[in-house]
Amino acid sequence: MLEKKWAYLACVALISSGVLILVSMGVASYSLEGSKNKYYEETNMGDAFAKVSGISKSAAESLENIAGIEKTLARLTYDATVADLDTNAVVTLRLISHDKNSRDLNLYYLESGTELSSADDIILAKDFLEAYNFALGDEVSLILSGREHIFTICGTVSSPEYIYAIKDETTVLPDPKLFSFAFVTENALAALAGKSDFNDLSFEFSPGFVFDDVKTELEDSLNKFGLISLVELKDQISESILRAEVEGNQAMLNSIPLIFVGMSVIILYLMLTRAIDQERTQIGTLKAFGYSSFTVAAHYVSYGVITGVLGGLLGCFIGYYLMGLFTDMYIEFYKIPELIPDMEMFWSFSARGMAMSAGGGLLGAYVGARKLLKLNPAEAMRPVAPKPVKFDLLSTFTAWKLFLTSRGAMAVRNIERNKLRSLFILIGIIFSFAIMAYMASMRTMTTDLLTEQFTKSQLFDAKITLKKPVNYDTALEDISKFPYIKRAEALFEVGAQIKYKNRSHGAAITGIAADSTLYKIYDSNLKTTTRPPENGLIISSSIAKKLGVSRGDTVYIKSAYNDDEVEATVWKLVTQNMGSGIYMEVRALA
Repeated sequence: MLEKKWAYLACVALISSGVLILVSMGVASYSLEGSKNKYYEETNMGDAFAKVSGISKSAAESLENIAGIEKTLARLTYDATVADLDTNAVVTLRLISHDKNSRDLNLYYLESGTELSSADDIILAKDFLEAYNFALGDEVSLILSGREHIFTICGTVSSPEYIYAIKDETTVLPDPKLFSFAFVTENALAALAGKSDFNDLSFEFSPGFVFDDVKTELEDSLNKFGLISLVELKDQISESILRAEVEGNQAMLNSIPLIFVGMSVIILYLMLTRAIDQERTQIGTLKAFGYSSFTVAAHYVSYGVITGVLGGLLGCFIGYYLMGLFTDMYIEFYKIPELIPDMEMFWSFSARGMAMSAGGGLLGAYVGARKLLKLNPAEAMRPVAPKPVKFDLLSTFTAWKLFLTSRGAMAVRNIERNKLRSLFILIGIIFSFAIMAYMASMRTMTTDLLTEQFTKSQLFDAKITLKKPVNYDTALEDISKFPYIKRAEALFEVGAQIKYKNRSHGAAITGIAADSTLYKIYDSNLKTTTRPPENGLIISSSIAKKLGVSRGDTVYIKSAYNDDEVEATVWKLVTQNMGSGIYMEVRALA
């Protein structure tokens, strides 16, 4: 092994790379999931969430009469603008009402300071506090519905609903300098918003009940209160993004490490078959002196076992230090208190990695050395006979001889005689370059997605979201009078439930002007834009997959603007790399 140390070190490096990915990413990913589940349990995270136009406390509590609804939490939730900040950006703070006498559902985690004690108190997310260098006791000015109120910061908080704190589905990355959340007293938020009816509901299911058991009756009960959206926990924005991260990492853990170990198996096989061919005379002599085939084969198999064990140990050692880096990276994006690497998972993944590395080394060495078990001493003492070539490329395609030297011709002939070995080498090279190309593409993938989103689809510089619809033509006329506005277009965004057969999905339908130049429906696969249809819907492929619809199908739409379900035809499906949506011509949607 020392004579061929570079080849064996390459195997050790490959195996250790696979094991360190398994250990570091595995521990970090499962620690993230475990910490999230523990956090949900401690804060009693809801099982379903709804947004309505307005509902009284008594009506909200009456929803607990629905079979399967154990608890209901009704709150006020409004987005306020933060004033008097040294920034040109529009900073949004989502205010959530808190009543100390409310049900123990969706509890927040107080990280520092004190609880709310007066209508002037506010508890901010820790990231927002640090982003603008606020301190406990400082004042923050908020504007909502034309009203301004100055709050005093009394504490910092984290919430299970905002582990990944983004404003909506169109936002890619959390940025506390632009959006965050805070808790204020129920009376203070009602006075600031000028509304006392609740618009945000959370539900806890009774034991044994799931979302599908209560969905239909809950929708029917909430429709009269202007149901905007109803989603179960798995579709809540923060949870869905976090789960996608965990599931993506776990899928990678089942493939990437095996690729590295598989490449090392191929290299071990190639090295040992070549070593055995070169040492046939010695092997034959040993077998003639009485050494069994098993003893001789075990000698060569030990090369692979030693390589695998060394690679596994090195991978576990490096993975131990890298898992902390991956966990720190998660902490930057996912705000879960006490997110630390789980050492039990480390030992579990280390054992799995050692078994995989030692097993891979054993497999590669055994496949390379197994022919020793059938080799008799007399045959082993003779040099191996060249394999016959049934189909000779050099003889069939004589033009090759014009391009190949004698060494090149010998290489081609060697490939023909050892097709399986040559195939393994080819596979190893393919995977090596595939992994390098994949890793290199990751550096620019996010940038390319963002560039495509804001150069092909959302071409506007600013977007204003109004609390309620206003007249289309009047709004455009008024906004066009503002200085520096070069062009303005109006959208109609409707929160709705889309139903098809026995499936339904909550989504926003966006009405776009037919001649829109600031907001376009862009298909990422076809690299084309589509005009919004007047007689049907354009649905993104991700939503279409959830509903099971295809082009030409009829779906039913229910929103806060219509009492009865409205029929609509799926006019076209589009692929979108970022986000998902449903689109229609704006006046047709209205």
